Amino acid sequence: GIAYSLADTAFGFSANTNGTYAVSIDTSINHIEALEAGDYITASAKLESLKNKVGFYVIEVKRNEVLVALFKGVAYRTTKEWEE
Repeated sequence: GIAYSLADTAFGFSANTNGTYAVSIDTSINHIEALEAGDYITASAKLESLKNKVGFYVIEVKRNEVLVALFKGVAYRTTKEWEE
């Protein structure tokens, strides 16, 4: 659904901010509250742990200040650097 799509996008942007290309190797989402048509939702990503090749992320999806979904993602960090 839309909460997953938003969280996955936030995850992708966040995972690719460390200077090298990153690809998703695992994701999951827990839906906590139902969404209604017209709801305005936001997502914030947090890097929980960054190892040599793997990053672990938690993305909170909220409607106003209410948590509606919790997304967890694992990204593999390649050695290919981003070009400016």
